[in-house]
Amino acid sequence: ESKKINWPEKFLSFLKKKIDDGKNKKEEETWLKEDRKMILLKGISLPSIIENCDGKITINAFIDVSASCRYLTKDFFDLVSSLPSNFEKRIYAFSNKVSEIEKKGNELYYKFNNDTKFSCIEDYLLESKYSDIVCVFTDGIGGVVRPRMPSRWHWFLSEDQTHYVPPQSKHYLINEFKKL
Repeated sequence: ESKKINWPEKFLSFLKKKIDDGKNKKEEETWLKEDRKMILLKGISLPSIIENCDGKITINAFIDVSASCRYLTKDFFDLVSSLPSNFEKRIYAFSNKVSEIEKKGNELYYKFNNDTKFSCIEDYLLESKYSDIVCVFTDGIGGVVRPRMPSRWHWFLSEDQTHYVPPQSKHYLINEFKKL
């Protein structure tokens, strides 16, 4: 008998670990924002590159809703929705276009097509605003993408398909993630 995984708890634990691991790394390698007061103490007088100064970590989650991944949509939506309020989160569906996911009651509403193209995520981010964290929930099949900020991308894969995942990005197999 398999034990039911508490996804929200595991995901939050995972994010907290990543934040703790990043405390002594450069800003582009971490999800932490450097305290503006500390910047002044170091003698740096340039403005911060981070526009969100309220201390919240911005996260854009992109959930693959193509035919091969559609069965995961609600679980991943609920997972990202459960993050605490210190995360400013936006949740999107994607296949070959990005659309925001709306929840009405227990139903999720989004637009989708069957072709998966990861490049639509980067296009969307460049047109809007890049977040601190970009999470992609997918099976890993979706064509080449060349993110402007690949170190911010974190891929959660239902299959061991990393051919299209940029090497500078982090990726995790969901089956391995369940063991955390």
